[in-house]
Amino acid sequence: MSLVNRAMAGSYKDFNFELVLHALETLVTLAATDVTTPDWLRPAYTAFSDVSRRWEPLLSEFQLTPLIGNVIKTIVEEINKSCEALDAAALERVRAFVEDMARNYRCRLFTLNYDDLLERSGITFYDGFNGRNFDASGFATSWDKTDLLCHLHGYIRFGLSDAPTSAIETFPTAAEALARPSFLTQIAQSGDRILLGTIVSGLRKTDKVLYTPYSYYHIALIQSIISSPKILVIGYGGYDTYVNQWLINAKTIHGEALRLAWITAPTETEELSHLRPGEFAMYFGGTQNLGELHLGDVAYGNNRVRLIADGNAFADATRLVEFFES
Repeated sequence: MSLVNRAMAGSYKDFNFELVLHALETLVTLAATDVTTPDWLRPAYTAFSDVSRRWEPLLSEFQLTPLIGNVIKTIVEEINKSCEALDAAALERVRAFVEDMARNYRCRLFTLNYDDLLERSGITFYDGFNGRNFDASGFATSWDKTDLLCHLHGYIRFGLSDAPTSAIETFPTAAEALARPSFLTQIAQSGDRILLGTIVSGLRKTDKVLYTPYSYYHIALIQSIISSPKILVIGYGGYDTYVNQWLINAKTIHGEALRLAWITAPTETEELSHLRPGEFAMYFGGTQNLGELHLGDVAYGNNRVRLIADGNAFADATRLVEFFES
């Protein structure tokens, strides 16, 4: 891993685990590319790559595979550790808020986080799993008839099964899931290798959400945005392009009926205007100046959009319901 860190540090001032996984994914493709690979499958960048011998260990699929597994394991362990450190009062606030919203609306929760915060808080919404296995036919006929919880980008309690298909299964705890394999390598249409498994990370998410259960969750997200003009976004940084596109589509689909509430961390107006939540607020609010949408205190918006720069605002279900019904 130290070799990967040195290589990344030579090109990036800052990098996170998502960029590291993307780099490892790219290296798997490079390691698997040789003179016998057809031109139409060979990624274009290999024609221009000049890899120094000091990086040769990074071009061994044999060495990359356990390294990737260890990175994913570390991510899951750290997230699980953070979840275990949450106190009962914090979990109760989450549960109370979700239940307050569910009393007013049919709730469809789509989380991009890997954690089990919602489950730890006592939320038991339908997720398509019957025991350890995903029930595809059941989900297809039932997802829109009940409150829903979809882990769009994976889950620390997911693990791969022993079956030849290596299907994703769910387990009671992250510790049990960690005893299972966490990923397998698939080949995308471009010929690139993609890491498919228990978490959807890196910069090729749109390829990875084509697999079960993510593909079912993805279509449920799209259908929910199409069918409902009431959208609540909490803590999303705005960096997943396929999600962004459907938020943009919501404006076209629902027009004046759209009610989009976006809750983000406390941030000053000037800084917020350069972040994705602020940019979305300006887009939906029809202005290039976030200050024009300032409603006082920490809120921005108009009758269609409400941006709340207060990380604790999610607890105020009453205020959100009033906005959605305005």
